[in-house]
Amino acid sequence: KEFKMTAAKKPEPRALAYFDPVLLNAFVDGVKETVKTWAKMEVEVGQPTFERPFESKGDVAGMVGLVFGDLKAILTISFEKEGVLKILSNMFGETYTELNDEVAGAAGEFTNTIYGIAIEKLRGSKYDFNMTIPNVIVGSYKITNVHKGAAVIVPFKVETASFFIELTGEKRSDR
Repeated sequence: KEFKMTAAKKPEPRALAYFDPVLLNAFVDGVKETVKTWAKMEVEVGQPTFERPFESKGDVAGMVGLVFGDLKAILTISFEKEGVLKILSNMFGETYTELNDEVAGAAGEFTNTIYGIAIEKLRGSKYDFNMTIPNVIVGSYKITNVHKGAAVIVPFKVETASFFIELTGEKRSDR
């Protein structure tokens, strides 16, 4: 599914500059390939929306910072509990029912793999990101970014469970 960057919410004109469809599609493809390879599941990709201010969704999140030129961004893979447990159950052939250290570790690896696939897809394009070490947050949380940029959220479904990629971005000169 290729995105043309239409959205239900009207984005600020400045927000669109941060979310080139080439960039977004690389991360969406990373999610689809990772879930298909690891969990032998197809994902349904929802319509992207823009948010400002942005608050993260979900029960488990893998996050990685990205820097390219004057653009800084944060990629968050945010899972509802049922989504991450369903994916892990398919991956390992056993039933997962609780969020624990193993689930957190898998969310971190999931984030690394998605990032790796996206960067490979972007190789040779105008994007040459430097990445920070991924972090994982588990449990009840609220992530609110304090930058002046916006976020594009792409929802995914595996069977009846949901998860999201959230890409926030701003120009360094916007601070």
